[in-house]
Amino acid sequence: MSKRGRSNSKPSGPKQSKPGIWSMFKGMKNWIRANYGAARDNKHRRRRLDLGGTADAHYRSAWDFWKLREEARAMDRDDMVVGQMVDRAVRNIVRKGPRVSPDTGDTGLDEEIRTRFKEEGRNPRAMDMSWRHTLNEMRSLALRHVIVDGDVFVLPMDDDGRIKLSIREGQDIGSRENQTDRIIHGVELDNFDRPVRYHLVKEDLRRSRRERGGRRDPLSLSEVVPRDHLDSDGLPLVWHLLDPKRVTQTRGVTAFKSVFDTATQLEDAVFAKLIQTQISSCVALFIERDGSFQFGDQDETNTLATEEIAPGLILKGNKGEKPHAFAPRVNDAEWRQLILFLLRIIGINVGLPLSLGLLTTADTTFHGYRGEIEQARIGFDCVQEWLKLRFDTPLYAWKVREWFPARWANERMRKGLLSHEWQYPGFPYVDPTKDVEADVKTINHQLSSRRRVLAQRGLDHRQVVQEIVADNEFMYMQAIASSDRIAAATGRVVDFRELLVGGVPPGVSVSAGDPVEHAKKDTDVVPEDHEIEESETQESLPDQTAEASRNGLAQEVS
Repeated sequence: MSKRGRSNSKPSGPKQSKPGIWSMFKGMKNWIRANYGAARDNKHRRRRLDLGGTADAHYRSAWDFWKLREEARAMDRDDMVVGQMVDRAVRNIVRKGPRVSPDTGDTGLDEEIRTRFKEEGRNPRAMDMSWRHTLNEMRSLALRHVIVDGDVFVLPMDDDGRIKLSIREGQDIGSRENQTDRIIHGVELDNFDRPVRYHLVKEDLRRSRRERGGRRDPLSLSEVVPRDHLDSDGLPLVWHLLDPKRVTQTRGVTAFKSVFDTATQLEDAVFAKLIQTQISSCVALFIERDGSFQFGDQDETNTLATEEIAPGLILKGNKGEKPHAFAPRVNDAEWRQLILFLLRIIGINVGLPLSLGLLTTADTTFHGYRGEIEQARIGFDCVQEWLKLRFDTPLYAWKVREWFPARWANERMRKGLLSHEWQYPGFPYVDPTKDVEADVKTINHQLSSRRRVLAQRGLDHRQVVQEIVADNEFMYMQAIASSDRIAAATGRVVDFRELLVGGVPPGVSVSAGDPVEHAKKDTDVVPEDHEIEESETQESLPDQTAEASRNGLAQEVS
């Protein structure tokens, strides 16, 4: 036994070998092979830095977050394409704005809510805290900020008992950089990542920044005012509109984050083409010198600047100089394809096909155009639904609470008061004839209801029915009154149905017959010679419309 208590004798039994270098290398090799090939770097792939972490970690720097937003705004201001594409996307999505359809169970109350939204929505002083924008203009601006800036904040404000909206841009919500793990650029979260309050820049600082430009340094705690996310009734005090790409994303990022360089390349390509056009429109000469050229004074020369060249002028160069005309040549077909490709890349980041972005169908067929439009409208529908949930629905709740406080105080009545639907305008037919025929067959074969078909076109079923009935009533009343006036003035009896010729529904023909027979009063029998016949095109009409037309024309009006 040694002094340290260890035995000097070797253990008996079979010898146990330690793992060698080769076995360790073999195990590591097998572990590497088990990974995805995409996880290994190679020379064909761009090396990406700052991998890992939550979505908020990728814009944790206040400076980088500020610069990302301002770069996008600069593109929107100065770029010849980006700003126009954003405008076109917003106009196609928002259009004239949605109509509200309350469903409180009280017809009179529903009509009052519709009327109030219609009247106040058109009045900037009724909806906008700054008295500058109508409701639909604020809706469009909010969507535009989401696309360009990444997010926007809408605050319902109390103005002498009336709720008005105040739109705050991204720089108006801020805090000291990474104050805690729970505050992300002004948005304070709880342990479940739910927003609990927003840190608003003070009004005096906000006004001063409009004059001297935005600040780059993080705000101090003394420069912000916290505002709770929800009030006592659960209504949002701050509407944070953004389009997150990950569940851990708290603030929004511009839609053009991936095409900054592409937009620059587009501008460079267009600028180069303009320079080529200018050069090809002027005279340019290259002077070639051979070995006999000598520097020094040459008496026999008249080398001139380009501005001095005139028709009929003979250029005489120095000895050893030979002029050559310069004619730049660029393949226009390849240049055009490059421009269209770059425009497509930029457009898809806001959901715009090339035909909508350029307002032309010269580069596609009708079927290609229709496919582009249908795919774009799918995206527009999704954004409209997002606007309903994030902007329109909170607005409705705030306004009905303002207008009907007594009903709001009653829990049972409040539920009915909040029942409503927003309906955005539909999109026009791409091929009206075929699209209308498709809708008619869908209704006739009961593949869908008339209400759903009208809703897909952005129309309200109740309003359409009311308008059709009102229009028919007006037509018949006018025809009857006119028939009576003609009889009183001329003594000739003219059946009111004759005055409706050309005004009856398509697919239905009216034979007036003997007007004297039709002039008989107090009878419920339709004369035999006054028949309503279905035309061969009746199949293209909904069954309900045809039946209503037959019943309406078959009634004798006394």
